[in-house]
Amino acid sequence: MLENTEPGAERDELEKKLQQVKSRWNNTKQKVADHQALVDATLPEAKKCHEAVEILLPWLSETEKKIEELPPLLADETGIQNRLFANFP
Repeated sequence: MLENTEPGAERDELEKKLQQVKSRWNNTKQKVADHQALVDATLPEAKKCHEAVEILLPWLSETEKKIEELPPLLADETGIQNRLFANFP
């Protein structure tokens, strides 16, 4: 379209808009490259954290089950004494 436009104000305006689009495109590409570099730098650490969580989850689930199975704590003195002495023959 620009090539078919006669020299003059209209062509100058098209060239100006084309330069603006090129500039914005280059800025966008640079931002994407910067973002990708950040992701690439952060990903290994994120993988380590994910692996640690994967190891921790089964232990956490088992611990939660054990806690749920515990009998309720008795707050009165007699109840506490009974629980203490129940463990000693």
